[in-house]
Amino acid sequence: MKEKLTTYERRENIKLFLIKEKATTALRLSFMFDVSRQTIMNDIVFLSSRLPIITTKGTGGGIFLNSDFDGPKEYLNSEEEQLLLKLCEKVTSKDKMILSNIINKFSVPKDK
Repeated sequence: MKEKLTTYERRENIKLFLIKEKATTALRLSFMFDVSRQTIMNDIVFLSSRLPIITTKGTGGGIFLNSDFDGPKEYLNSEEEQLLLKLCEKVTSKDKMILSNIINKFSVPKDK
């Protein structure tokens, strides 16, 4: 069973995921966080007041972080990221969530 996150924790995770991935869909996020699509859309409305998020409907649509937005400047190197991923396999679900947040927050974005 997935551990339920607080609204704050879920929104932080969505923010970190968008910073890293740059694009996703409400359906993917609702599956990841085990909440309804409407809950995700409410989260996106909230996060849009803090981040340059663009949403589009239909085929090819989704939730996008404006490409001009810059995330954190300091990133994990490959060795650091791999160590954290290994540690994720050996910790409690709460600690795994914390490690995942660190990885999402400081991993090199895909477009770098």
